[in-house]
Amino acid sequence: MVNAVGSYPSTTLWDTASYISGLVSAYELGIIDKREFDRRATLLLGTLRNLDLFRGEAPNKVYNTQTGAKVNYANQPGEVGFSVLDMGRMLVWLRILKERYPYLANSVDNVPLRWNYCNIVEDDGRLFGSIVRGNGETRYVQEGRLGYEEYAAKGFALWGFDVAGALDPAPLNYTEIYDVMVPYDGRDPRVFHNQNYVLTESYLLDGLELGWDLPVNDRDGPGIASQGWRAEFAHRIFLVQQRRFEATGIITARSEHQVEGKPYFVYDSIFADGYAWNTLDPSDVYQPDRAAVASKAAIGMWALWDTPYTDLLFETVADLSEAEGGFYEGLYENGNGYIPLQTANNNGIILAALLYKAEGPILQYLNENTSWWDMAYSGTDIRGAKCMPEPMVIEATCCACEDLPPLQPAVPWEEFQYCRPLQRETGIAATECRPEAQSFAKPEPRIVLPQQCRSPWGQP
Repeated sequence: MVNAVGSYPSTTLWDTASYISGLVSAYELGIIDKREFDRRATLLLGTLRNLDLFRGEAPNKVYNTQTGAKVNYANQPGEVGFSVLDMGRMLVWLRILKERYPYLANSVDNVPLRWNYCNIVEDDGRLFGSIVRGNGETRYVQEGRLGYEEYAAKGFALWGFDVAGALDPAPLNYTEIYDVMVPYDGRDPRVFHNQNYVLTESYLLDGLELGWDLPVNDRDGPGIASQGWRAEFAHRIFLVQQRRFEATGIITARSEHQVEGKPYFVYDSIFADGYAWNTLDPSDVYQPDRAAVASKAAIGMWALWDTPYTDLLFETVADLSEAEGGFYEGLYENGNGYIPLQTANNNGIILAALLYKAEGPILQYLNENTSWWDMAYSGTDIRGAKCMPEPMVIEATCCACEDLPPLQPAVPWEEFQYCRPLQRETGIAATECRPEAQSFAKPEPRIVLPQQCRSPWGQP
């Protein structure tokens, strides 16, 4: 395992997935050779396979990188619960490893095969993490808000889980910032006690890793985002940051990031808690002096959008690095210089952005071999006991399903402003995305007369 931040020997599953992101990208870009890639990948997969799980269910939120032991946030032995957002990111990158390198598939499959999903994936497809109360009891709580929830759900869906509830963007709200309708989660944080930080990172990861596609092999290819609303919203998230620069002169590339000293970490949001450009620490205290041009957001947007503004973003952070530790977290907006911290997440995302620039979306469906994940425990009750998907079981078609009213999309055709919507069997896809407002009329069927009513020249 590698440290999440600098020399501090602690990490999370999210940061470990970012290490895999950096490892794959470094190998594919020729920075390391296959021997070094295989050595690191095999060591890491063996460690993940043998992690001591939180109460036998799933990986603990935090581990000591030197011992591999479960720890609390102070890096002391203990348990703090598990995060489905972290697990979802890990599942995305485990699937990337499995698809791109079939010879690692068996080692990869043995990692999630140890987890128990019964308290994680609900019957309605929502995702639940866990926390430990003061009295030591485990509490399971719905985890994720718009942006991160759907990204994590794709990780689970890539392994066959039905996570329709987490993939659905509803309930949706919008706030207008610089004439851009910025989407945010409609669940009231005063009621649900969970803040929705509108940030770049989740949309960025979805684009770089998955091409804003649904978590299935995309027949349309990389030019079309099969989950169209994700591409549409990503373009809004990019455009509103460009508009802020145009209006104020403040170079803007916002994401959550580490900071030196207290509060150690901030959510550098586009919108949160009712305010635009709201920088909050984990206690939701306003920290405006910690707002920064995040290196990962700047280079990620440069990889996804080819505009003069993204060229400026690239130049802003391109040299904020050193050979030994990689990129610094970012550059403070207020002129206080760079954030003197280097993290696995920042470096992993930046390397993935460079790989995307070279190859396009990173997940490639290349492995057509029989999967141990699908076949393990077949014919036993173990899969059911762990609430795992049953790919070798085919459910009979419901005879009455055709009589059900059609479902309306959460983001309808007319909401698409920066991407051209395309009607597909799986929903509305998107193409021709660009950061300028566009208008596309929904195709209407052409009415023609029955054959027997037409004249020989095709006129009535």
